[in-house]
Amino acid sequence: MRIFSIKSIKFKIFISNLAIVIGMILMFGTIFLKINFNQARNTAFSSAKSSLSQAYTYLTEKTASIRNDVDSIALNQQTLDILNMDNKNKYKDIVKWNIDYNYIAESVIKTLNSSDIDKIIIATENDIAKLINTPFILDISSLKNTAWYYEWVDNSGSYLWHSSFEIEHGPESYEEYVCFTRDLIYSYYNYRTVYIGFIERKVFDNLLNINALDEYTSFFIMNSKGEILSGTKNLPAENMDYIREMILNHINIYSDNTYLRSEKMNGNEYILGINRIPNTNLYLTYIYSITGMTADMVKTSVKNILLIMLIILPVVLFLSLTVAFSVTKRLDRLKENMAHASEGDFDIDIIQSSQDDEIGVLTKQFNYMLTKISILMDSQYALGKQIKELELKSLQAQINPHFLYNTLDLIKWRAIEHNDTETEELVSALSNYYKRSLGKGRDMVPITDEIDHIESYIYIQNMRFDNCIQLFVSVPDNLKNCLIPKITLQPIVENAIIHGILEKDEQSGTIDIRAENKNSELFIYITDDGVGMDEEKAFILLSKSSKTDITGSGYGLKNIDERIKLTFGESYGISFRSRQGKGTTVIINIPVKIIDNEIQ
Repeated sequence: MRIFSIKSIKFKIFISNLAIVIGMILMFGTIFLKINFNQARNTAFSSAKSSLSQAYTYLTEKTASIRNDVDSIALNQQTLDILNMDNKNKYKDIVKWNIDYNYIAESVIKTLNSSDIDKIIIATENDIAKLINTPFILDISSLKNTAWYYEWVDNSGSYLWHSSFEIEHGPESYEEYVCFTRDLIYSYYNYRTVYIGFIERKVFDNLLNINALDEYTSFFIMNSKGEILSGTKNLPAENMDYIREMILNHINIYSDNTYLRSEKMNGNEYILGINRIPNTNLYLTYIYSITGMTADMVKTSVKNILLIMLIILPVVLFLSLTVAFSVTKRLDRLKENMAHASEGDFDIDIIQSSQDDEIGVLTKQFNYMLTKISILMDSQYALGKQIKELELKSLQAQINPHFLYNTLDLIKWRAIEHNDTETEELVSALSNYYKRSLGKGRDMVPITDEIDHIESYIYIQNMRFDNCIQLFVSVPDNLKNCLIPKITLQPIVENAIIHGILEKDEQSGTIDIRAENKNSELFIYITDDGVGMDEEKAFILLSKSSKTDITGSGYGLKNIDERIKLTFGESYGISFRSRQGKGTTVIINIPVKIIDNEIQ
């Protein structure tokens, strides 16, 4: 069983209260989310600056430390002497070669034991590398077919970082390493020597992961060639190509400045920070996903709002039901009394109401209505009798025009019996005139009916004024069934005769009626050769302030214009073209409407 109908006021009040409470929760939740989002966004920028600066410091210190470790070998004076001397004759004695090699190997091993460097290769042109292939010293020529060699030749920098490579003649693969080259150019015998170091990627990965404090933050290290040497696991793979290209295209800008601002990429917003590591060709890039942070914040907020609504919903439901029943209790009683009254049962108790609210006022008005109904019922019989009398008079008013029409028809037949042709034609014209005036109760009639009406009217006037008026009608066949408002042409023709033609000295003239279709609009021209009028009088005839009724029949020109505008719209109506002493043309403009609603 339903508590109440969904159409009842109880239900509407209940739903309204419920909707207001839920709406307020959602509104405050949205405002709270917006505020939190703005705060989180500002915090993200501050955190980005701090994280980028911290990672930049760590990476700067790490690369500087690695360089110092290599320089401890490369700039050692005894090592420099060994690699710069012409040892071709010296190393014919294997013992002397072994002494030099062991010195360099011990220096390398000592450095590796106290450094993040996993392996160091000394590639040199010196004869020390040509006697025996060793783990630490290689002949540069043996690396000619490696990616490293081409990069070393193409770059003149003394300290370059790049991706690792595989030494062709060795069994080891260095794919999990980051590689750096320390290039030293000596002048004694032009024995060129470079130090190639290998560091496990996880050294840099761990350094970057320490600074990536949440799942929205990621870092990567890239060199000036666009090679990504290290990075966190949560890099936005779909946007990495875009970021790499942006850094490469603006590499001069990032060389001396810290770049930090928001960027839109593939519909997602990120905070992007870029810094160059000093004395290297490395660029540290920071990425923070604002879109990811926002999406998670929205999800969390929605869950919290739903939880709050779930907790308070029972309370809201109870309070809404209580308010709904409390407000509508008096309305229910008033509704019951109204139902009895609507069935004609007025023997009901008057509801007493001491409250002045809307329901109290409605109750008092209903009580007053019951009292008035009792009084009105006493006078109902007299009022009914009066209405019957009025209905009878209305019926007589409807019968009179038909009675006149039938009487004229009787006179016509009497004239035929007495061979009075002239009287017969006059009565026929008058009969047809009234017949067209009645129009079978229709408001819209075909042009042909209006023309018949005009012809009857002209015939009667010619009988009166000795055939002083000639009528010419030119209506195309495809427009003869066009509908126009009833009694539109006759008042215009009447004005043309009385105020145009009969005002002339000779009191005779012609009336020309012509119709045409222009872009689905009907134009009817009624032209007379009467005395005409000036522009001021023509304006007064159609002025809204004009009270002139030219014909005195209640169908003046202003009346016709207003009827057309009410029927078809303000853009339609009648207009004048008139010249004093030359005649007048009245133009009727209405939409083309054929019988059966067919448009020509």
